Amino acid sequence: MPVLRELFDRRERRELTGLQEILDSRLGTKTFSGKHVTPENALGVSAVYACVTLIAESIAMLPGDVLQRDGNRRIPQPDHPYQRLLFENPNPELTSNELWSQTIGWQLIRGNGYIYAPSNRTTGLVEAIWPLAANRVEVVRVRETGRLGYIVNFGRSDLERPPGVESGSRVGFDQRDVWHFRAFGSGPIGYSPIWLGRQGVGVSMAAEEYEARFFDNDATPGGVIQVPKTLSKEAYDRLVANWNTLHQGAKQAHLIGLLEEGGQWQDTGLSNEDAQFLELRRFQLQEIMRWFGPIPPHLISDVTPATSWGTGIEQQGLGFVRYCLGRWISRNERTINKRLLAGASPPGLYAKWNVKALERADLRARAAALHIMRLDGVVNADEWRAIEDMEPIGGDAGEAYLNPLNFAPVDAEPMTEENVRELVAVMVAELNGHR
Repeated sequence: MPVLRELFDRRERRELTGLQEILDSRLGTKTFSGKHVTPENALGVSAVYACVTLIAESIAMLPGDVLQRDGNRRIPQPDHPYQRLLFENPNPELTSNELWSQTIGWQLIRGNGYIYAPSNRTTGLVEAIWPLAANRVEVVRVRETGRLGYIVNFGRSDLERPPGVESGSRVGFDQRDVWHFRAFGSGPIGYSPIWLGRQGVGVSMAAEEYEARFFDNDATPGGVIQVPKTLSKEAYDRLVANWNTLHQGAKQAHLIGLLEEGGQWQDTGLSNEDAQFLELRRFQLQEIMRWFGPIPPHLISDVTPATSWGTGIEQQGLGFVRYCLGRWISRNERTINKRLLAGASPPGLYAKWNVKALERADLRARAAALHIMRLDGVVNADEWRAIEDMEPIGGDAGEAYLNPLNFAPVDAEPMTEENVRELVAVMVAELNGHR
């Protein structure tokens, strides 16, 4: 394990994560609403949790491929060990879906996701990769080498550290052993959307707490009690105590009230809607969604009718893939290609998540598009069947590409009557030969 001793000598390094940022991320930043917001406790807000899990798990569930670029050809490498490492079995304990959903989730809430990827010092190959909890990682610049380093404060639980790391240890890693997935940020550090949007998240927390306390402490189901004369202290205390006993809390709401001493009930009309709870909660939902990219509201269970996303669910889904997931997928593909595949063998390898599964249209539209591609010679029958998860036909029938006779390069000589006769003769001879 490459432990960087110099990382622990503060005289020999300069921290990239400032002290205030570290304190804010661990202890929370107090917002104007009075709530302390951290990336972790922000997940308790339903809108934040829905946005983070939607993006992270949508990417994690996608199939991926390691391919080789050879001129204009793109050759799949299904048997390459890095195909298994990235998209099937990253380590003995996690599936690829679990690893990527965790890593991308940290990237979304803290702006930085980390994977520990030690290489075999004999073969040079990465044989297993492990997600690192971003709240335990500090990014530093090693002054002697000028390279990035990562200090990880591993927890005392055996479940919080990869095999081979001591419990409760503080370990420094060189940048060659850590893949760093960044959100938009400054230099080598990504900005946390939660930290940038902490005021809006704090308002959501405060509104949720206020609403919960409203129901828990509500002793006035929409009105006040009026009495014709001043009550004695004993009568006042008894009236308040009895009323709270009968009506305080959500379970006691709307029970029958008995009034003494000529007391009368006057409705004040107070309600959650009048207090604009629903409007506030809906606005905060939209506010939080903005920090994570364009997300169709219906994907996080907001069924507000008004939308500018297009005319149908299909168009909204395509927009989500292109303009939200696309930005995160592109960032992370480039990181993988740079850190793992740039020097791998054979040359020209790159990794790619396959988003076609999310972009697939309805059956009729998909069939029409594939029909055009088949007639134009873009796909053969077996490639068409593979797209639809069907078994290949095999042989010439499945592997042959169609070549429309009325299509020709723009600089090609036009066919003469003699050429047509020769072509017909050849076709007739082939048909006779198959009889």
